[in-house]
Amino acid sequence: GPDPTSQPEIYVKADARVLGEGELTIPMWLNAWREGNPCGLFETPEKPDVTLSPTPRFDLVEFSNYLQAGIQISRGCPFNCEFCDIIELYGRVPRSKTVPQVLAELDRLADLGYRGWVDISDDNFIGNKKFVKKLLVELEAWCQRREYPFYFGTEASMNLADDGELLDMMQRCEFRFVFMGIETPDPDLLAVTQKKVNSMKPIVERIHEVYKHGIAISAGFILGFDGEKSGTGDAMIECIEETGIIWSMVGLLVALPNTQ
Repeated sequence: GPDPTSQPEIYVKADARVLGEGELTIPMWLNAWREGNPCGLFETPEKPDVTLSPTPRFDLVEFSNYLQAGIQISRGCPFNCEFCDIIELYGRVPRSKTVPQVLAELDRLADLGYRGWVDISDDNFIGNKKFVKKLLVELEAWCQRREYPFYFGTEASMNLADDGELLDMMQRCEFRFVFMGIETPDPDLLAVTQKKVNSMKPIVERIHEVYKHGIAISAGFILGFDGEKSGTGDAMIECIEETGIIWSMVGLLVALPNTQ
């Protein structure tokens, strides 16, 4: 269903609404619960310092129940895509954990015996490329030291394809999957929705640049933008077939009448 933090009005009948980032709001709710007042609205306009976020309790996870394990190294995205709620929820200035903090989470997963796919579940893995490159240098050394227990997937904006150095670094760290929001092959719609970063270079050219580094791509598309031309669906199918994307997700925007 819809994210409670981005659309809290949908859940107005809930006994308790814990909105915002958990490091700050979950303790508010737990304290109220201990005082005998578990119901109500628990939120704050503040954003947590993620460099203080604790290592998740991976020891409570039954890994066999999941396709992959997940960690998060940053929150936020520097872009301003009109249809996306990430910047409303987490801001346009990415907040990154520290490199030792990230490696400690990976150590914990490995020490618990987990092996295989680790998804770096960031809003945009390359929101802060300077930090990511610093991390990847240390991550490569970590992978060598730990004898490569993991391979990685993540989500990134399409300009990832424009940085060969970064792709080389990701390949050496065993990144194998990246999800990209292609959205639409129509450059005019990309401009209208403030996602011009996708139209800087041909989509097919960019996708195949990523493929050269041993990284497969799954993609998201959106059908139903204002001003969309007839035949957009066919253009999307052609784009998917030409790029050889392994998996695609198509979202449908539906304009509802204003009943107020």
